[in-house]
Amino acid sequence: MDMHEACGKCGQRYHLEPSFYSGAMYVSHALQVALLTSVYVALRVLFNPESENVYIITTIASAVVLLPVNLRLSRSIYINFFVSYNKEYDVQ
Repeated sequence: MDMHEACGKCGQRYHLEPSFYSGAMYVSHALQVALLTSVYVALRVLFNPESENVYIITTIASAVVLLPVNLRLSRSIYINFFVSYNKEYDVQ
């Protein structure tokens, strides 16, 4: 779950200040809400299970399995609010 200290191409530091990624909790919450809503709607449309336990178990399992992806994605989205992308470093 650790992130690199700096970008390999441009040298941009990812840890801008102590507790910088505390705001990423809000992005992570929004991503989790979107995930849980999507899983619920997909179950409802595709399978329409009778038991509520199926919804609960499936949504919790999907949240746990995708937690590492959610953490890194929320940090990446959050840092892009504050650091702009520079195309000159995007040379292949």
